[in-house]
Amino acid sequence: MARVQAQAGGQRDVAELLDYARVVPSGQTFTMELALPQAFLERYLAQCGRRAPGPPPASGPAAPASGPASAPSAPGFDDPSVTEPNGIE
Repeated sequence: MARVQAQAGGQRDVAELLDYARVVPSGQTFTMELALPQAFLERYLAQCGRRAPGPPPASGPAAPASGPASAPSAPGFDDPSVTEPNGIE
């Protein structure tokens, strides 16, 4: 039903996302399971590295550096010995 509403509301990207979803009854509630194909993820995540131009840097003391080197990582993402549950690496 949510997919049809998204499609009717012109939200094609949401409707496409919900095409990959599955609703599973769980007692008196429902659970949604979602598995996305690699091509779908690559298409939508390709824009993640791009940023909109922001305001010019403020003058004054330099702010501490931030970025990938200082950002915390999720457990297992940097560990080559960790594999996906279904064996896909």
